[in-house]
Amino acid sequence: MTTDRVRSHFTEAADVLQRFVDAAESLVGLGEDDYLELLRRAADRGVAGGRIYDSLIAEAARIGEAEVFLTFNTRHFVGITSGIEVREPESR
Repeated sequence: MTTDRVRSHFTEAADVLQRFVDAAESLVGLGEDDYLELLRRAADRGVAGGRIYDSLIAEAARIGEAEVFLTFNTRHFVGITSGIEVREPESR
């Protein structure tokens, strides 16, 4: 893949994320204590690597009181989205 193509994909992704942010009623962030608690729980469960990032996303969904979590990688979120339904969007 050429650099221009990669840059194009990043630009598209940034545009999509900007539209989500613009449409959001509110945004949720994790505080210092939230991060530390999440890392402790992850260590206790043996979660490491990229799954830490998935855990951070799931934690933000939990703090934001999400009822449904949409992802094209449902298996990445099994077991880390306590109380939130995880499902794939209907289309890409």
